[in-house]
Formats: sequence, structure tokens, C-alpha cells
Amino acid sequence: MPPKPTNTNEAILIELEEQEKEEAEEVFQWRKDYRLHDFVADNIGKFENCEELPLTKEHLAMLLEYFEKNHSTPYSDSEDKLDYSKEISQLKDILENDYFNDVEYFYYAWW
Repeated sequence: MPPKPTNTNEAILIELEEQEKEEAEEVFQWRKDYRLHDFVADNIGKFENCEELPLTKEHLAMLLEYFEKNHSTPYSDSEDKLDYSKEISQLKDILENDYFNDVEYFYYAWW
């Protein structure tokens, strides 16, 4: 925990930063999924490194379609097959239950 600042503005910023950390929740995480990254950039929107790209319900539907299409296909030349079963299941739940009134979704990439 950082030391308590003497300046009120600093305290507000720290409290907001801490609050944001508690409220943010990661839904999915991928490591070096370049095809997915290219798909997002080409079909949803361009963005900079470490920039949040807001996702609409339509964007999540596009991602669901991408995951269903690429599930169980080999990744590149390797024998490893993509397993998007978790993403497919959770995205179907998100889209069917329409959580968009309560939360916002973002795509974020760090490279």
C-alpha cells in the first residue's frame, strides 16, 4: 500500500486507481495469439500498444464467430491445436445474458 499523501488530489487519484484495479476483471487472456490479434486489428479496430479497445456486443459476436471457426485448428505449422472452448462458452453466456448494461468490455494487447 502506498504511503498516504498529504495532498488531497493525490489521495483521490490513489483511491481511484485502487478502485479501478478492484473493479477490473480479466475475462480472457491469450499469449502470443497473433492470428487473433490480427483479426481484432483488421475487423474491430486499430489500436496502439497497451491501449484499451472498447468492444461492443457486435464485436463480441464477431469474436465468437472467429473462435468457433478456428477452434481445434492447428496453430501455424505446429501440431498444437487451438482450444477456444472456454472462450466460446463464456462469450455465448455473455451474449445470451446481455451483461452490457452492467459492464464494459475491452481488448488490450501488450507487445
